[in-house]
Amino acid sequence: MLSNRKPIDLRTDTATLPTPEMYQAMAAAPLGDDGWRDDPTVLELERTTATLLGKEAALFLPSGTMADLVALMAAGRRHGGELIAHDGAWVLGGASHGGYATIAGLAARPIPGPRGAMDLEMLEEAIDPIGHHRAPFTAIVAIENTHTAENGAVLSIEHMSAVKAMAEKKGVTLFLDGARLPHAAVALGTTLADVASYGDLVTLSLCKALGAPAGSMLAGSAEMIERALLYRKLLGGAMRQSGLLAACALVALRTPLSTIETYHARAARLAEGLGRIDPQFADPELTVTNLLTLDVRHTGLDAAQWVKALAAEDVLVAPMGRFKLRLLTHSEVLDEDIDEAIARFAIVRSRCPSTATEQLAGFGVA
Repeated sequence: MLSNRKPIDLRTDTATLPTPEMYQAMAAAPLGDDGWRDDPTVLELERTTATLLGKEAALFLPSGTMADLVALMAAGRRHGGELIAHDGAWVLGGASHGGYATIAGLAARPIPGPRGAMDLEMLEEAIDPIGHHRAPFTAIVAIENTHTAENGAVLSIEHMSAVKAMAEKKGVTLFLDGARLPHAAVALGTTLADVASYGDLVTLSLCKALGAPAGSMLAGSAEMIERALLYRKLLGGAMRQSGLLAACALVALRTPLSTIETYHARAARLAEGLGRIDPQFADPELTVTNLLTLDVRHTGLDAAQWVKALAAEDVLVAPMGRFKLRLLTHSEVLDEDIDEAIARFAIVRSRCPSTATEQLAGFGVA
């Protein structure tokens, strides 16, 4: 990369750095040993999160991957049941490395549907809390809001309400993967507690929308969180003086939701600008939060080649499969960075082969 200009990191919204207020909070935080449940700053974070999400209790975990897995284990009842989720759900995806199966002992039951919303008729037919000798029981139903694989799509209140009603009717736990829950709340024009109310168990990443350096929260009933505490220990997630991280998280939880609206506006402007460069990249109307996905198949370069070419222009993006790129806005990406990123994208696009066939023939695709 060139050293005389600022790299623009759009790979993920976990690229944010601690703020001066977070450093001050770490320095002043009272500490204990959270492995023994006596770190006062961690306990304060858990109480604050539970209140914010309208739940009885909450638990601090090192990562979102662990938070998701602990939620599945806490709600899964026993091995051999099914996890029902959208067929593009993060909890079923490659980044979770199959933890739902290898560790939680669950089978996957993916349900298709547009923009991250499961087909409700198929879902109702799939939920079976009892099972029989030729079909497993439903251990847990999961929804994801916002939906990473679907361009940061937001599940509507109506959809979440319908899924919740089905799960309640059949006595099955509903898990809400809320890694980017604040983005959903802003897009829906409501509160975190309102969105969280649709899940029996809810996760909230502290280092995505909120900008803390690490950690995720799991919230739910006191009984479920007590079970979750056991599984956190089992997975090696109990930390010691983790009040240092919790102090940052408490600062992050004070982030005004209006700040997140700014990230949405910048993502929309980025989508519009890239659409002017190449209308086939993506439909700007589908960018409703801070995440946009670009399809580059038609450009003659695959995702890995685009990542390399953009890095040479000091723009960092993430591949999503073979022909898609993922871009996210966050607190480190300012208005001027959006303009500069669009300009640098234009440079790379102008250098692409004249036809996709010309470049992709070497990959056996054309």
